[in-house]
Amino acid sequence: MDGINGWVYGWARRGWTRKGGAIENLSLWQDLVRAARRHQVQWCWVKGHAGHAQNEYANHLAIRAAREQTASEGLVPSGFDEWIAAEQDQGRYLDFLPPDPAQFDFEPSPPPPAA
Repeated sequence: MDGINGWVYGWARRGWTRKGGAIENLSLWQDLVRAARRHQVQWCWVKGHAGHAQNEYANHLAIRAAREQTASEGLVPSGFDEWIAAEQDQGRYLDFLPPDPAQFDFEPSPPPPAA
């Protein structure tokens, strides 16, 4: 949260450098900033391993990819809907409700003018 809500602005102003040395995962931070610019984003900290269904699913994917040494090679369907249904069939995450799509119904910002 500190990184995306504050640190990246200073890093970008200083040419993607920081006083304490190299920025770890610099290309990932830059990709994240570029991707986030195209959207209205509200960053929200979620405590890990605390029963948050979407966080637990992300953990499930990470463990599976590490175990199988796999990579997606790009965008793929998330599979979350199937995963959460299977988990709920087992009596887990029963309080999880998917977000209301209407809360994301907004007009996207027009792209910036070409330089």
